[in-house]
Amino acid sequence: MKDADLLNIMNLEFSLYIYENFKPVMKRIGFGSIAVGLGLFSILFLQTSCKKSSSLPDDPPIISDTLSCSIAVISDIHMGDARASAGKYCWFGKNADALSSFLDYIQNQYQVRQLVIQGDLFDEWLIPYRVKPYDPAYGINNTRDFYLAVANAPVNQPIVQRLKAIAAGSRTELIYIPGNHDMLMTRQILEEIIPGIIWAGDVAGLGRYIPVSNIVMEHGHRYDFFCCPQPLVNPGHMLPPGYFVSRLYADGMQQTGGRSAELSPEKSSLLFLVAWAGSFIYIVRTFNVPAPPMDSTVVQMTGADNYNNPVSFFGMQDIYNANIEELWPATQVQNGVPVPVPVLVALINGVYLTPSAIIEYLQKSSGFGNFNIVSFGHSHSADITAYLDTNKVKKLYVNSGTWIDDDQCTPKKSRTFLILRPAKWTGSGYDKVMLYQFNPSGSGNNGFSPVLITKDSVATL
Repeated sequence: MKDADLLNIMNLEFSLYIYENFKPVMKRIGFGSIAVGLGLFSILFLQTSCKKSSSLPDDPPIISDTLSCSIAVISDIHMGDARASAGKYCWFGKNADALSSFLDYIQNQYQVRQLVIQGDLFDEWLIPYRVKPYDPAYGINNTRDFYLAVANAPVNQPIVQRLKAIAAGSRTELIYIPGNHDMLMTRQILEEIIPGIIWAGDVAGLGRYIPVSNIVMEHGHRYDFFCCPQPLVNPGHMLPPGYFVSRLYADGMQQTGGRSAELSPEKSSLLFLVAWAGSFIYIVRTFNVPAPPMDSTVVQMTGADNYNNPVSFFGMQDIYNANIEELWPATQVQNGVPVPVPVLVALINGVYLTPSAIIEYLQKSSGFGNFNIVSFGHSHSADITAYLDTNKVKKLYVNSGTWIDDDQCTPKKSRTFLILRPAKWTGSGYDKVMLYQFNPSGSGNNGFSPVLITKDSVATL
């Protein structure tokens, strides 16, 4: 790799310099437009300066021996309850057979020491705003009942049963890191659903897992302004703005029986008010449905996140807009962010997670350790990207992608997973990562087989 790869660091530092030194000007002439420009500049610049991984002929196939030295990583399944499947506002269903086959496949891999789920196994966000999240008519009275209902939904039962089998076995550890769509999940509820699973949560609604000292895993929403827990904005509640945008999005899905958009509803690259309004306009136009009555208390909550009464979209907008940006530094401290960043960077993180991996872990040693591989989910964008730090040491940002229905994530790939082979377990001197897609094959694994997308390796630290 060439010295030009260091331009990603220069770009980040330059963006932050512009933000801090021209903040008064931006506020006066229209901060949002400049934020958009800087955000797009940062994204494009980072995409050209970070290098996609290249195939390495010496990387082993998944099955090489019986040494237990691999970590399989998946994320963003987004299972909903039976109401979601029937109402056509669930992202997951068509890939259920593929995921069941994948879990069978993992159970038969002697060298897989751990299966890590990097968040969003369950989905408590994608519920139409007119639907009661907790509804006694369906036996759902609280958070626990909701997640049990998701686990017991017919389409999800085979998956949960296989996860139980993995967690109960002695060969492969099953680890769970909370995501944003299941941030109200607790250790107690998860262990009731899947006994033996290892909970990797830390701060409420967040988690971090370090399988070996130089590899760190998260869902990724800790650094996303619209999707991270916001416990300080409205005391007693932690759901962020992205939750309410998702509720409107799910309503659009329910009304139209699907969607054709390519962006997740809670992702944006503008400041709060512009992002909030832009998200609503985007959803209404995407589904071609009437705008909701923004000032009426039509958003059913029924106890979710301690909201016992219905709320209005404008009401929630006012709550967030009152202090969400002012409280952002304290929110990052509360959420355990290693390297606090300005709102602008946190908004960029909503659409492009590579800056988070670099700033928080790869650019320099963080308070949690010195890492050469950072693994996220959240973005639904399966990826392996190489990065050169300030000491010209090659490091990797990897993303496990998603298992939602293919027509819900086009043009991104679904049914993706990572295989990590830490040097500390293999003794090879190199940490290796492989990105696969689990595709229909007509033979083996109930008609599915792993297809290699890309791979890379880095010298261990």
